[in-house]
Amino acid sequence: MEIIENLGVGTKRIKERIESLKWKKPKIIRGITINPDKHAFVDVETGRALGPEPGKLWLIGLWYGGNLRQFLFPKEKKEFLKYLKQNQITSLVSWTRYDRNALFPLLKRTKMDIKFIDACQRTSNGVIWYTYRLQELYNALFPDKTDIVDLIPGRIAGLYADHLIISNQSCPYCPQKEVIIDQIKERNKVDILQMIEICRLLWRKDESEEYDASIKDLTQADVDVSVKNYRTTILNRYGEKLDKSRIEKMVKNYRQDLLKRVKNSY
Repeated sequence: MEIIENLGVGTKRIKERIESLKWKKPKIIRGITINPDKHAFVDVETGRALGPEPGKLWLIGLWYGGNLRQFLFPKEKKEFLKYLKQNQITSLVSWTRYDRNALFPLLKRTKMDIKFIDACQRTSNGVIWYTYRLQELYNALFPDKTDIVDLIPGRIAGLYADHLIISNQSCPYCPQKEVIIDQIKERNKVDILQMIEICRLLWRKDESEEYDASIKDLTQADVDVSVKNYRTTILNRYGEKLDKSRIEKMVKNYRQDLLKRVKNSY
């Protein structure tokens, strides 16, 4: 603790993060301006990282407008780039800069000017907690939600990617390549949806002037799109776990809350 006292700038936040080890849940101190209904989210899968350099890219998960797409790389490189252009996507939200670093060579070669938004950095400015690892923070923010607990760990996914997927090798002791690909794709999907839910939670809590102004600008069509995207996210994540009536109740509550905030913004 004595070392922390001498750090100067940021000492208060460091102290709070240490204190949060004793808390039951994270403390939300401000919202963020990443609107899940208007941004595109990306999460990549690679081989093991090579020091500061990302591992070899082989899968790109992209969520936009309520739809989740997964592109194999380099096999579906053209399809990925075409999707960005067709949907006029000029920015991508990722949990860390790792995804940006993995995609940068590809986007640079094609001269695509894509802005990357670090959701983890934005979240750390609005949430006090001792860790900002995606799944751990998600479980702390949403303790009552049942999540898949047997996701393949990231380090193991990287090892398998190098050995089975990227190099296309195998050995008598290896699981089937197709099984590993499916497991990593599921992890990729869950990571994206968890990132979106965290951003949605924090965006809805934003009470800044910028947020109030954006709420005032919402039209009925914007509300309908937002509700549609929210339903899609819930179905993608909980479609097999919750009955239809509960899902529709969640969607109804979301619509009512959004309309109430629009009304109160005037």
